[in-house]
Amino acid sequence: AKGLEAEYLDSTLSDKEEERILNRVRFRRTRLLYVSPEKFATLTLERALVTAKVTLVAVDEAHCASDWGHEFRPEYQRIAAVCRRIGNPQKMALTATAPVLVRDDYLAMLEMTNARQFCGDVDRPNLKLVVRPCASWADQVDLLFDLLGGHAKKGERVVVYCNRVAGVEMLVSRAAQQRIDALGYHGQMEKFQRSKAEQAFSAGDVKILFATKAFGMGVDVPDIRWIYHVEPPSSLEAYWQEAGRAGRDGKPAT
Repeated sequence: AKGLEAEYLDSTLSDKEEERILNRVRFRRTRLLYVSPEKFATLTLERALVTAKVTLVAVDEAHCASDWGHEFRPEYQRIAAVCRRIGNPQKMALTATAPVLVRDDYLAMLEMTNARQFCGDVDRPNLKLVVRPCASWADQVDLLFDLLGGHAKKGERVVVYCNRVAGVEMLVSRAAQQRIDALGYHGQMEKFQRSKAEQAFSAGDVKILFATKAFGMGVDVPDIRWIYHVEPPSSLEAYWQEAGRAGRDGKPAT
């Protein structure tokens, strides 16, 4: 849409489509290529990138290298080695949330120890933080749905975060019982189901979404007015990342 010659490589492409894109990369007809760490670490792509003489490797959501790279996705640890083999292009790491220890970890992992660092302010003055004490889980759910009923009438966009898949499914079922239009989103759903739910929420077709932490990375919906945590996240950083998805349009959010 911006006139850039861009492509992506992922597991949904056929062998023929992938070869077409690799050829465009080799002959520098593609200027911007999106890949996962797993795809970046493949020998076929590496050879194409050597031919293309890559000038910049940007790692988006760079905190994932620290969060996941040590155990679940070791390919994050191979990014720096691949960069050395393709000619040591300039590297850039970007993230919206990274405490100092996490930042130090992923910069070391990406071999960016002398990087210039540009850090914005985490303060979000348009966000209002509220705690509503409840005597029990049942009271909490009752209060939540009283509030959601009001949001539904006003057409306000809402995300409700749960720690467990079972919590998401239970709340979606309760919403259906109360005739509140809502969707669920969690990591055990099929990819097409998650994509469908994300698209419906982003487009405003459905305004209320129950989700685990699987929802949010890369999502840029500017007018989320309310975010609820019915269970506490794993860390303060996780809370602020999820809470920070509200009010990205700069208007008041809670």
